[in-house]
Amino acid sequence: MKIRGLLLVFLLVAGGCKCEGPGVRKALDKFMGFAKGEDQAKELAEKPSAYYVRSRKEEAHLSRSRVTAHVEVAPDIDHAALKEILRDACHDESIARGASVLKVIAWPGKLQRLVNPLGTAIFARDGKGWEGTGVGFEEIDVTMPDSGIAPLSQKEYLRVMTVDSMLGRGKTADEAVKTTASYHDSSVNDVRDAIRKAQILFGKPSE
Repeated sequence: MKIRGLLLVFLLVAGGCKCEGPGVRKALDKFMGFAKGEDQAKELAEKPSAYYVRSRKEEAHLSRSRVTAHVEVAPDIDHAALKEILRDACHDESIARGASVLKVIAWPGKLQRLVNPLGTAIFARDGKGWEGTGVGFEEIDVTMPDSGIAPLSQKEYLRVMTVDSMLGRGKTADEAVKTTASYHDSSVNDVRDAIRKAQILFGKPSE
């Protein structure tokens, strides 16, 4: 049936309706969107997410399926926003995929070697916590230090990210810093200062 025919049927049905004019107008707009093949769900799906799933690992433990997911969030995020993102992520069924319990670990952007995670969230749908031997449904733990200093600038973040990436490729710390300084046309001290600032903001991994 063509759209014109469908519209005629709709108008005939709406004609017998006692509802207010605006209600009919709203219903008509919704109907026309459906008739044209518009997909509102698609629009929602295309909305940028506040986190990106870096990795996902599923394992069996005490006859339960457990999933650990590492996600990336904006490096300039604050405590309140991070807590909300962690809560949303640990309830994200596209990550859990039916697992009994999901643990989400948040990182500042691409960084993963020079700094600590920003926080962790756990949701156990069976109420037995992460280990499966306790009691607990949801647990949100924000571990990002409350440093009170300004977020990393774009240049600072790129410097730290480059060093972090090079460490992942087997470079020594000195090699990574010197190469990064050359690559970004900055001094070695600029790179080291950016790393120190990142570690104040996000925490320094223990040796």
